Amino acid sequence: MTEDPALAAMCHAALLTIDGAPAAFSFDLDCGTLKYAIANSYDPAFAKHSPGKLLYWRNLAEAKARGIERVDWGAGDSGYKRVIGAAPGPMIRDWLLLAPGPAALVGRIAGVLWRRSGQTAQAAA
Repeated sequence: MTEDPALAAMCHAALLTIDGAPAAFSFDLDCGTLKYAIANSYDPAFAKHSPGKLLYWRNLAEAKARGIERVDWGAGDSGYKRVIGAAPGPMIRDWLLLAPGPAALVGRIAGVLWRRSGQTAQAAA
């Protein structure tokens, strides 16, 4: 994953298996007392057993024992975050493509025009 020992020590991966088959995984990055949840998912074949939630409860207990105090689960809410105890944080602004200012205004106007054109309805169909 990384040749830098300091970065490698910050990376944590976990895999939950059922009868040898992967059921859920998670990848996190620890920065001091803060854990960033980078990626996680589960096999839909095991969905009714909530393997992702089970794995993350295990990860949280292990992280707390190592001194982690907060977890940043990123933007969005797929439901499980609230169940685990997450609270909404500050709004995130993605300035990668359109920084604030004239470019963002043009982007907003283009978005309105795109939606009015019916293109989004066609894409959903």
